[in-house]
Amino acid sequence: MAVITRNGARVHDLVRFSVPAADDRLPPWVLRDRESAWGVVRRQSARADGGAALGLRGRERSERVAVEVTTSDILEVVAPEELITRPLSGTVNPGLARALSVLSSVDPQKLGGLVWGPTGSAGFELATGIPAVRETSDLDMILRADRPVTREVAGRILHFLLTLPCRVDCLLEIGRGAVALAEWAAGDGGVLLRTPSGPVLTKNPWQDCAS
Repeated sequence: MAVITRNGARVHDLVRFSVPAADDRLPPWVLRDRESAWGVVRRQSARADGGAALGLRGRERSERVAVEVTTSDILEVVAPEELITRPLSGTVNPGLARALSVLSSVDPQKLGGLVWGPTGSAGFELATGIPAVRETSDLDMILRADRPVTREVAGRILHFLLTLPCRVDCLLEIGRGAVALAEWAAGDGGVLLRTPSGPVLTKNPWQDCAS
């Protein structure tokens, strides 16, 4: 089973939470929207109170901080797969325009029937409207791989992603963990499974995520 908080948020989901304007617990560079801020759900075991462990970002790569929020703080949850059709408003910065061009080139039929969505800076900007994507940014994405994906299928998906007009870093999200698509497609050896308790070397990610 996936690590899901009581409010339904999963790893990579974007969470908007309440932050009073006078609240000085967060660094001044945290990207806020009036009295709220956005964070990304981190790969950490679900909190007993149903809150979420989030990663917050600023405009620079060095500006990152981890926080935990309670269920009552959470105002909105947006999953990566919702961002594919999320309406945009206002001016689109050049970096996001490039990312949108790449996203429009993605053929769902080439993704093995898996649910997918953008993450990273593109996912953050699509969810929040806050500029985050650089023109040189790679595109991060996930595939929801709750069922086993053979290495052959992974190879075909990877081959398609390599035809897109920018580098794509793709993770197979497998219940309680994730593996890099490129690593799973590379051969029949062990792969690094990212779990809430840390990385694990495995030859069968789905089996090791079954509990």
